[in-house]
Amino acid sequence: NPGFTFDPSSNICARITSQSPINRRLNRYLIYTLDNLSYSIEHLSMIGMETIPIDPLNNKNNKRINQSDHYGLQLIINFRTRSISHRSALVILPAINQWTLVDSYREQYDPSFDRWSPHINLLWPFFDLTDCQDDQENIILPLRLLLS
Repeated sequence: NPGFTFDPSSNICARITSQSPINRRLNRYLIYTLDNLSYSIEHLSMIGMETIPIDPLNNKNNKRINQSDHYGLQLIINFRTRSISHRSALVILPAINQWTLVDSYREQYDPSFDRWSPHINLLWPFFDLTDCQDDQENIILPLRLLLS
């Protein structure tokens, strides 16, 4: 199944209502999640593909029609709360050509000098960003735009 939700070649109602025989994907799912939520789609299927009798009282003629001119989508979505992690921080990294200047102070005053590259913590702890597909779009890009 190529996923066409509007298919005049197999859907009688679509054939009747369409002026074109072109198959289309008319149905979509839209989802807005909060920054502390991530999700995955566990199941996606088209529904309403079966036909029903045109005259349920007269089963002898076997005339059938689709329930609609397009098929619906059924999704099972798994939402997960994004946890806060003490192993993650939102930081500003100075330009590499500035590291030697910053490191001269860090070596004197920062007990973690050997552990981390020069940085400025903005938010700590921060979201645990492992296994999150939308981080670039939903968290990192808006922060870059805000801070630029």
